[in-house]
Amino acid sequence: MWSFDYAGNVNNQTASHTAATYQYTVGHPAALPTGVVAVPNTTGATWTDIRTLNGPAGSCQGAPDPNIGNGTAKALEITDATKHAETATSAVDTAQSFSVSGWFCPVSSSAPPGISLQALITQMAGTNSPGAALQLDGFNNPELDTWITSTTSEQVKLTGSLGTSWYFLSAVYDKNNQQLRITKTQNGTTGTWTTATTTTNHLASTGVQPVKLGGGFIGRIFKPMMVQGVLTADQFINAQNIYQSTDTGVLR
Repeated sequence: MWSFDYAGNVNNQTASHTAATYQYTVGHPAALPTGVVAVPNTTGATWTDIRTLNGPAGSCQGAPDPNIGNGTAKALEITDATKHAETATSAVDTAQSFSVSGWFCPVSSSAPPGISLQALITQMAGTNSPGAALQLDGFNNPELDTWITSTTSEQVKLTGSLGTSWYFLSAVYDKNNQQLRITKTQNGTTGTWTTATTTTNHLASTGVQPVKLGGGFIGRIFKPMMVQGVLTADQFINAQNIYQSTDTGVLR
């Protein structure tokens, strides 16, 4: 049995005899990201302008973030479920605590035919072996998956199918507290789900493994981010201001 404090930190057991004593520690803190890692264009995945002035409310054509300002900004548009874009280097080591977030707008309320998982942001740990992935299932329920081995993963999932409008997802793997957490914000409503991990030994990703955007997903991705450590809710918000309207890549 675990106990939690108000912030969601999990106890570490320090003694266990007739009685047990516990102590709380916060997760590994993260610094705000400092730059954007380039994501080369691929066929079926291109950076396109989205309107931030008089854009249709809620539409994938309009602005997902009311604080963007007037004009246009770049979002990655994926029109083919077999396509994706990727960086040349890694953003995080998935064996350690990390945070991931982004704005997403699927073109359909369910996955493309024959697709069971729609990858949004994936840090690879090896060839055809993901280390961690922010994903949607076949019914657009968002989840964070982290891999223990190349065939075994742990996940936290938000229930409730998402529609065809912009929503913001943020998720963390907190190695210190053995937690996976995911938060969804859509139409002014925010919900968070948390689950415990069974082990702290997760697959590591080296500096040469890419971050992939897309894979089974059709829609738009805006302001994708992966950073080492556990960001607070305020840091997730502040990181949005670092991403410039002309940036085309992954913030890290």
